[in-house]
Amino acid sequence: ISSSDQSKPDWLKDSTEGEVLVWKRANPDNNKMIKNIESLINIFGHSVANHGKKIEKQLKKMKRSF
Repeated sequence: ISSSDQSKPDWLKDSTEGEVLVWKRANPDNNKMIKNIESLINIFGHSVANHGKKIEKQLKKMKRSF
């Protein structure tokens, strides 16, 4: 896995629910952050792709604790 793959993992491009599942598996203790992502999903629903930049920023912040 190259460093470019790590900066933009495949699951980041997949469905938001998939992102949450990966995040939960990687960081089971970070319930607050998980709830933040789930809140975004609840707010934006399936149109969440239009708001991908906001979610991507949030995920990048979280990734620092991976």
